[in-house]
Amino acid sequence: MSSSEANADAKPADPLRLTRASLLSVSAGWNILGYAIPIVVALITVPILIHALGNNRFGLLSLGWVLIGSFSIVDLGLGRSLTQFVASALGRGDVDSIAPLVWSSLVLMSIFGTLAGAVLAVFAPWVVYDVLRIPLSLQAESLESIYLLALGLPIVLVTAGLRGVLEAQQRFGLSNLVRIPLGIITFAGPLAVLPFTTRLSAAVLVLVVGRFIAAGAFLILCLTFTPGLARRAGPRLSQMWPLLRMGAWISISNLITPVLSYADRFVIGAVISVAVVAYYTVPYDVSTRILVIPGAIAAVLFPAFAMSFAHDQARANALLVRGTKYLFLLLLPITVTFVTLASEGLRFWLGADFSRHSTEVLQLLAVGVFFNGLANIPITFIQGVGRADLSARLHLVELPIYLMALWWLIGEAGINGAALAFLLRSFVDMALLFALSFYLLHSRARLLWRLGLGLLMSLAWCVAATLPQNESPKGIILVVQLSAFAIVGWFYVLSPEERTFATRPLARAFSTTRA
Repeated sequence: MSSSEANADAKPADPLRLTRASLLSVSAGWNILGYAIPIVVALITVPILIHALGNNRFGLLSLGWVLIGSFSIVDLGLGRSLTQFVASALGRGDVDSIAPLVWSSLVLMSIFGTLAGAVLAVFAPWVVYDVLRIPLSLQAESLESIYLLALGLPIVLVTAGLRGVLEAQQRFGLSNLVRIPLGIITFAGPLAVLPFTTRLSAAVLVLVVGRFIAAGAFLILCLTFTPGLARRAGPRLSQMWPLLRMGAWISISNLITPVLSYADRFVIGAVISVAVVAYYTVPYDVSTRILVIPGAIAAVLFPAFAMSFAHDQARANALLVRGTKYLFLLLLPITVTFVTLASEGLRFWLGADFSRHSTEVLQLLAVGVFFNGLANIPITFIQGVGRADLSARLHLVELPIYLMALWWLIGEAGINGAALAFLLRSFVDMALLFALSFYLLHSRARLLWRLGLGLLMSLAWCVAATLPQNESPKGIILVVQLSAFAIVGWFYVLSPEERTFATRPLARAFSTTRA
C-alpha cells in the first residue's frame, strides 16, 4: 500500500458512512469468520495434540489457552473503554483527541499488564506445587510455561487495545486479517513444534511469540489508518482518568458475568452431587454456542452505537431497534429447533441416559440463551454510549438475588431448577437492559410494547414446542412452523427497505450471471 493511499484512508471518517447497514453487515460477517475459523482449526488439531502430548500436558496447555483468553480481565475494561472513546470522538468529529486517548490507554494497559505478569510470576511456584499439584516430571516445564505467559501478558493487553482502535473505526476486516491467523496459531502452533519436542514450554512459547507478532501487525495497521496517531504520539494524564472510570464499571460487569454464568454448576455439585453436573454442563455448553452470533453482531454495534449517539441519537435508536429485530429473526428459529429436537438430538449424540436426564434442561437453557443473546444488544448500547455504570449497577443487584434463587430452585427441582433459574435471570436481565436503553434514548413506550409482545409470542412458541409429540411428525411440524415464521418475518417484521437491502446481493449476482 502506498503512503498516499494510507493517508487517504486515515482521513477523518464520516459517521454516517461508518454506521451504514451494508458496512455493519460486512463487519459482522468478518467477526463470525474470526470466531468460526479458529474453532474449526481446534476441532482438527485438538485430538492430535491430546494423542501427542498426553492427557497431563494437554490439560496444562488447555489451562494456558484459558489464561491467555482471560488476560483481558486484568486490563480493567480499558480495551472496551478505548473503543468507546475513539468511536465517540469520531462521531463528534473530534479527531485531535484520538491520538492522546490511544497512547494514554496503551500506557495504562502496559502498566497493568506488567504488574499482573509480575504477580503471576511470583505466585507461579505456589500454583504449580500446591494449587494444581502437578506431577514432579512436569513441574519444571510448567513453571517455564507460566513464566512465559507472565512475560506475554502485557503484550496481550496492548494487542486487545490496538484491535479495539481499529474496530472503533469499523475496520473489522483489517482486524480479523490479523485475528484469524492468531486464532489459527493458538491451536496449530503447538502442533508445529511436535516434530521437535513435546515439551509444554515450547508450545507455550509459540503462543507468546504469536501474540508479539500480532501486536506488531496491529500497531502498524493502527499507525497507518488511525487519524493523527503516528504524528501526535504521547499519553496525557488528563485522558487517563475518564478511561479508568469507564473501564472500572465495565470491569465490574466483566467480573460478575463469569460468576453468573458458572455458579450454577458449583451449586449443583454442592446441593445435589458432582455426579449429575455433567447432565447440566453438556446441554449448557451446547446451547451457549449460539451466543457466538449475538457476540459477533454486538462487537460491530458497540462502536456504531458510540459514534451514532455522539452524532445523531435518532440513528442510534434506529440501530438499536434494527439490531434487536435482526438478532430476533436469527435466534428464534434456532431456539425453537433446539427445543423441539432436544430429546432426539441428545439421544442420537450421547445416548438414551443423557436424553432422559438432560432434555428438559436443554429446552430451558435454549430459551434462556435466546433471551441472553438478545440482551447483548441493549448492554452493548448502554456501554457504547458511555453509561457502563448502569449495566454494572444492575449486575451488582442481580448477583445476590440470582444466587439465592439458584440455590432454592436447585433444591426444589434439581438440575431443571438450575436451568429455570438461568432462563428467568436471562429474561429479567434482558428486560431491564432494554428498559434502560429506551430510557437513555427517551423512546416512546410503543417500542417497549412491541418488543414485549414479540417476546411473549416467542415464549409461547417455545413452550408449545415442548409439548409431547410423536417423533415421526416432529420434523414436519418444525418445518411448517419455521416456514410460517419466515413468511411472517419477511412480510411483517422487515420493512420494504430492509427486504430490498436483503435481496440486493442476490439481485446483483443474478444480473451478473445473466450478463
